[in-house]
This record gives sequence, structure tokens and C-alpha cells, in this order.
Amino acid sequence: CMFYTMIETTYKHKEKIIPLFIRKEISYKNYTNKIIEDYETKLGQNFTYIPLNIEILQNDLKHELENLYEDLGEDLTFEDVNKDINQNEIMLNNDMLFNKVKLIGYAGMGKTTTIENIIYKEALKLKDNAYIGKIPVMIEMIKVSSKEDTIESLLAKKLNTTNMLVIKELIKRNMINLYIDGINEIMISNNQEKREYLNKIEEFIIINNDLKVVITDRDNNENSILNDYPTFILTGVTRKNIEEFINGNSTKPEIVNEKILSKIDENPNFLYALKNPFMLKNLITIIECNKEIPEYEDDIAGEFLKAIVERERVIKRDYKAPHILRLLIYVVGRYIEEKNGDIDSNMVISYYKLMDLFNEYCDKYKRNDRFDNDEMLDLIVKLGILKQVDTEKYTFVDECYYNFFLYTASDLL
Repeated sequence: CMFYTMIETTYKHKEKIIPLFIRKEISYKNYTNKIIEDYETKLGQNFTYIPLNIEILQNDLKHELENLYEDLGEDLTFEDVNKDINQNEIMLNNDMLFNKVKLIGYAGMGKTTTIENIIYKEALKLKDNAYIGKIPVMIEMIKVSSKEDTIESLLAKKLNTTNMLVIKELIKRNMINLYIDGINEIMISNNQEKREYLNKIEEFIIINNDLKVVITDRDNNENSILNDYPTFILTGVTRKNIEEFINGNSTKPEIVNEKILSKIDENPNFLYALKNPFMLKNLITIIECNKEIPEYEDDIAGEFLKAIVERERVIKRDYKAPHILRLLIYVVGRYIEEKNGDIDSNMVISYYKLMDLFNEYCDKYKRNDRFDNDEMLDLIVKLGILKQVDTEKYTFVDECYYNFFLYTASDLL
């Protein structure tokens, strides 16, 4: 009798019990705490998030969205849009629930940074209100190299579970906020397979009508998805918030502000090069390293890389520093060689392949001061040149670095 009573009671309260079980199964608290810890570590590295303005992209929903955000005008940010998405109750005129949007912008414009900040804030709310609210999950498309990488399998990997029933329940019960970052970075080389994969993603998003989904991409074209959904463009840093950005992201704000603002006064067009937050952050570091401001936007990434490597060599006297640029030129060259000249937008390479290429570099150039491979990789990651994107896989922090090593560095050194 007691056994049947327990079954009956459990079944009666299953709508409360199952979500609790799911959160326990995916180590919900550890997951949210890790998000908070990682982001606050970033905040401790002289980083301040500055919300940037967005514009509404021209499509069939543009006029309706302009009416929705008429009061904000040019001051519209993605944080404003995200508040409305979270309400999960705004209906657009075509009976489309306003809970699926696309954020687009050029490389380095701050798409990922914007999403990371939103996820951090959502994780903080979860921490303060245990078991209340949706779990934020960001899936990085640069990790996708096969059409077998379904959204469900990527979610399972991100949430560190092998229980696919739990993942299906998470989706079915609308217990997550899903952020799909970098549609343009998918590493499936076959165009037909890539298109099929994109269609499957779009189908997943549309079928799960109640699920909040934000995707980021470089553009709104045939190589993208959700082209008919609400779409916003990051417009980057403006003259209005450039000083705020510098004050929040520099150790020498007075010096940096003076030099950059003087440069803009001399050449107003230079402001256009600084609309890219990633490039502006690089330029701040160049000035902090007592280097001259490059004349051209394309030179900023290269000058930044050379400046931080020189700082490591001169100030910290790290014997590995003089190898970094030449080593990465060699790595990228061999990467392209083994792909038969097929140039991706960025490089994704395994730890083991990196170790092999590090050894090749030392053997080829007969380096007497052979470095420790793991220490070298750790240094390059700490300098913010490479980052780990998956288990034992690495890529450049931004594709402008990849392009520098691919096209420019060998001519400059």
C-alpha cells in the first residue's frame, strides 16, 4: 500500500518533481556557478562590458519593430530587446511570438561579448533564486565539424550529461534559454552538407515554438538561417561611448583617451576603424605598450600581436616569447597546407596536432632553446591569441589574428 501510495503521490506531483530531477541530473548549481566564475574572472582582467547600440535590419518585420522601439530610437541596445524576449508574451502582427531573434555584425563587433553578458546576468538570477528560471546555454558553432552534431547532442555536451532523455525534457518543458553563437563559424566544409545542417537547425528552432532562441551570425543571407525573423545589427562603438569604453577597458585611461581622441580630431574617419570593439581593445593595448597608433585599420591586429609579444619578451623576459609569432606563422601555414589550400574563416586545430607542429617547428629551425610545448601553448592562450573551444581543440580568439598570420606576418617579420 505504501509503495502504491508513493507512486500515486509522485505521479500527482510529477510537474514539480521532474524539473527538480532534471536540474539535479545536469548539476545545475555547478553549471551556473561555472558561468559566473568564468565571467567574473574576465571582469578581473581589466574588462568592462559596455552595451552597444543596435539597428533593426530591413526585412518584413522592420516597420513593426520600429514601432515597438520608437521611444528608444538610436539608443536601442540588445539588452532592451532581450527584456522583451524574456517576457515571452509579445506577439508580432504575423502571429509570430517574439522569442526568436538574430543578432548580426562584422567580426569583432561584440556579438559573443553581448551574449556572454546576458548569460552571466541570467546565471546570477538563478543563483539568487534557486531552481527558479530558465537555464542559459550558449552553443558555439565553431565546434561543429559534422552534420551529426545535433542541437540536442551539443546541449548534452555543454551541460555535461549523457542522458538524452533529460535534454529532451529540458527542451520540451521550455527550461532553457538557447543562444547559438556564430552560424558563420560552422566548420563543415562541404557546402551541401552545411546547407542541410543549417536547415536542421532552423527546423529545430521553429518546431520548438515556445523556446527562447538567440542566434548570432555575420550576415543575413542564403548562408544563414531565420532570415525572416526579427534581426538586429550591432553598430559598434560610437563617439558618444568611446570614452566610456576606454575608461572601462584600459589601465591608463587618461593617456589612451588623449591619444585616441587626438587621432580622431586629426582624422575623423579614424573613428570608423574604432567602431569594432575588438579592434579598439587591441588599440588600447598598443598604446599602453608605448607603441604608435597604426595608420590603417588593417594594421591594428598585427601591431597588437607584436606589442604584447614584445612586452612579454622585454618586461617578463620569457624565453618563449621570441618564438610566438614565427611559431604561429608556421602552424597556420602547415594547417592550410594539409587542407590543400582550403582557407577557412578561422582555424580549429586539436591539441595533439598543435604539439606535433610545435615539435616540427623546433626541428625545422634547429632551435637550441627548445621550449616546453605545454608551457608555450599556455602562454599563447594567456596572451589572448588562442583559446580552447572544445575538448582538446583550439582556435584563434578572433579571425583577424588568423588572417594576420595567414597573409601578413611573414612579410612583417
